[in-house]
Amino acid sequence: PLAQNIIYVLVLSYIASITLPTLTLAKHKANFKYKIFKDAITVGLSNLSSGGIINLAPSICFHIGSAPSAGAIGLIINISSTAITVIRAHLNRTIPEISAAILNREPTEFHILRKFAQNKINKIALLSFFIMQPFMIFIVNESQPNLPLAETLALSILTTAFVYAPQFSAVDSIV
Repeated sequence: PLAQNIIYVLVLSYIASITLPTLTLAKHKANFKYKIFKDAITVGLSNLSSGGIINLAPSICFHIGSAPSAGAIGLIINISSTAITVIRAHLNRTIPEISAAILNREPTEFHILRKFAQNKINKIALLSFFIMQPFMIFIVNESQPNLPLAETLALSILTTAFVYAPQFSAVDSIV
C-alpha cells in the first residue's frame, strides 16, 4: 500500500540527500570551500535525522496508509532510538577528552581521539543494527502478516537504517 511506499520515498530521498552533496563534494575537493561544505553536510544530515524528522513517519503512515504500518514503523523507530542511547553514552564519555585536545591546541591528539571515538561508535552502531534486525522483522511481520518477505525486510532495514545513519557522523556533528 501507499504507507510502505511513502517510507521508501522518505528513505530514498534521504539517500539522495547524502549522495548528491557527496558527489559534489568529491568533484570540488581541491576547492577551499570543501571543508566548510563538508562540515555543513555532516552537521546538517546528522541533525536531519536525529532532530526527529523520522518521528513523523508513523503519523504519515497512519494518515496515508494503515494503522498496522504506523504501529510497526513507530515501534521500529522507538526501539532503534532506544538502542542508540548506548552510542550517545559512549559519545558523551569521549567528548571531554576531545574538547581538551581542541582547547590545548593539540591537532594530532584531536584527530587520533576523534577517529578512535568515531570508529568505536561505528562498530557499536553496526553491531546493534544487526542485533536489532530480527526484532524489527518480527514487529513488521506480526503487525502485517500478509506482507511479502521482501517488503518486510525492506521496511525493517530501511526504517532502522534511517535512524542509525546519523551515528556514522556523530563525532563530527558535535565537534
